[in-house]
Amino acid sequence: MPDNYDNLNYLTSVGSYKKLDYNYFHEGNKQECTKLQQKISNGTEAYLFCMRYTGNLKNYDKLEFFDKLKQYKCTYFSLWVYDQFSRFKDKEHSTVRTLILDQWNEFQKKNECNSSKFVTYMAMNSEYLKAKKLYDYALNYAKLHLDHEESSLPCSTKDKVYIEKSLELYNEIKAECVHDNKVFTQFCVAYRDVQNIYPNDQLLNIQCKSIKDEILFDSEDEEEEFISGESYYSSVSSFSKYEEEFNTDNEDTSYTEDHGAQCSNISNTHFTSSEFIKRCNRIAKYIHDIKRKTDNTDERCKCLNYLLNSNTKLNTFSNHSGSKLFKAYKDIAENMNKCNLIIDYINETDIKKIEILYNLHKAMDKLDNSIKSDDGNIYSNAQAFAELYRKNIDDCSTHNTDAYCNEFKVFERYCYERTKPENYTKASDILKTLIPQDGTSSIIASCIMILGTTFILYILYKFTPLGHWANAQIQKKKKMLNYLPESETQLHNHRHEILNIDNSKFNIKYHST
Repeated sequence: MPDNYDNLNYLTSVGSYKKLDYNYFHEGNKQECTKLQQKISNGTEAYLFCMRYTGNLKNYDKLEFFDKLKQYKCTYFSLWVYDQFSRFKDKEHSTVRTLILDQWNEFQKKNECNSSKFVTYMAMNSEYLKAKKLYDYALNYAKLHLDHEESSLPCSTKDKVYIEKSLELYNEIKAECVHDNKVFTQFCVAYRDVQNIYPNDQLLNIQCKSIKDEILFDSEDEEEEFISGESYYSSVSSFSKYEEEFNTDNEDTSYTEDHGAQCSNISNTHFTSSEFIKRCNRIAKYIHDIKRKTDNTDERCKCLNYLLNSNTKLNTFSNHSGSKLFKAYKDIAENMNKCNLIIDYINETDIKKIEILYNLHKAMDKLDNSIKSDDGNIYSNAQAFAELYRKNIDDCSTHNTDAYCNEFKVFERYCYERTKPENYTKASDILKTLIPQDGTSSIIASCIMILGTTFILYILYKFTPLGHWANAQIQKKKKMLNYLPESETQLHNHRHEILNIDNSKFNIKYHST
């Protein structure tokens, strides 16, 4: 069985590492990464890694996708860094290692997560793979157990292989870690860590109860590969401005130049006919237009990638879609050396969220334009915006802080601004209903209720027969307490005089006959 038996897209570990690959790439240190790119023969890969790595350091607090093992976030981050580092050639290791350690040393939270784990993996790389596979299995266990033990879902062949290989690895490490000379190996450290979360060998409590029937697929039906779309949420507001630059209403046949994209080669590589050349020319024209602009290139590339993922004229070709199609799109961008770090297939769930934000921004912009021009459509546009907002805000609780729900604060701020007295319009009353309660009013209401109840009870006590009755009951209780015998108190008092039982009148002697 090959070592990549655990490279399954639906595993929690694979999804987590993909988020480290893509979520904060665009917030990396471009200056330092450009320097690294110039020092390495494979400069593009070096730049990509550097942007991912420095972007993750900058957003370390937001790396919250390790479920029950979140206390080992630094460990998983270190595993990911070493995995990326190990892909470089030996002669490049020194340069890349210097970049990693220098940037980690400047990391503001290095006391919370330092580079010691990464350094250890470099020194003991033979132990790294076993440790990583065990940590990853612990991360994957919760979903696997839910699916195949609690829900009794059948396993695929790949599920079965992964579970069996993971159990085999766990038992192997467990047996090795009883020996004193193995205690400080990285895989034994991993074993102790996962025991903290899953004690008493809980990780062994899983098996495939049945195997689902599978049809043998050819190489074109491999599992989908995709990227997270979270980094797009904050950019959606600009899409309506840039989408007009891409004419998506035309047919593929309208485009005849490939602008250096090498469309013939791409078509031969990914498809069995030459029909894709026309689509390739179309995408090449879009990218060529971006290359001619001098500002906001990343935002334009994101807008294009959003359209490629969401527009039905662009997200399918013949009977191809998803990651298969986007491999060809990525080659176009790579050959043109523009948007090649952005064009990719986006997770379907994230695309839906991006579409929601996109439609909300369009509705808000339309309303705002109506207000500014006073075109007579203010009320109807406000209703349309409010309906769309209410339809989607339920997915976000008041205190939800994920990237998607944070974007709703943009719309909340707009509503606050448009409901101020000085900005009053026909839309204000509708927008006012969208402003969330912050909890202050409920606290004030609670205080008023408590004070009101206290005041009412005081009035009843002082000025109604209820007060006279309550006072009589209190006096009766006091009299009863005063009549309790003194001896009862003595029973609970260790300082009372010791009784002379021999002289007591209760001392009765018995004589035997």
